[in-house]
Amino acid sequence: MTPPPVAPAATTPDDVRAWLVAFFTDLPNAPVYAASRGQAAFLDLDKSPSGLDWPRFSADVLGARSRDRLWVLTWARCEARRRAIARNLPNPPGGGSIREFCREFGVHRATFDRAVDRALAILAAEWDRRRS
Repeated sequence: MTPPPVAPAATTPDDVRAWLVAFFTDLPNAPVYAASRGQAAFLDLDKSPSGLDWPRFSADVLGARSRDRLWVLTWARCEARRRAIARNLPNPPGGGSIREFCREFGVHRATFDRAVDRALAILAAEWDRRRS
């Protein structure tokens, strides 16, 4: 499942959502903090990124151990799991639901959703900024 290519200077938070969900769908056993500590860079910013680029990019933009990065990657993994189970795929990503995450960490769901939306907008804007 590959999301559509990202159009130049038109990346939306929904594009970033699609790429992050694709990453966890394609690599269901990947941990939330999947980006390595090494230096990684996009090969060509004029081409659409692969799903593998987004966890490292999120670390670069949001901070490797930031709350916003943890929450956006947790959202993506939970969403990939939800979609895989709904489609009866054989190897859904591990983990639980967003509701379970919020309950476990004592976070209101609305706060979680706002933080994820804000982080996705930041990632989309930074992707476009680096490409221009």
